[in-house]
Amino acid sequence: ENIMWTRAFWAAMRCFSSGKTYFNFAGLLEDADAVPASYGANHERLMILKTKYDPDNLLRVNQNITPL
Repeated sequence: ENIMWTRAFWAAMRCFSSGKTYFNFAGLLEDADAVPASYGANHERLMILKTKYDPDNLLRVNQNITPL
């Protein structure tokens, strides 16, 4: 019941949010778009860097930026 209430509250309040997340506490993110939304315009640049320095996605724990 509490989880349902929290998800409903977040859905109702999301329109007042920038869509970004404080990633030191991402909570129970289940939305695949949460990472790109949080990094905004920088996400594509970060994916390019990830491809250059970690193409095998070894560092993939937590809120992962996937390589291209």
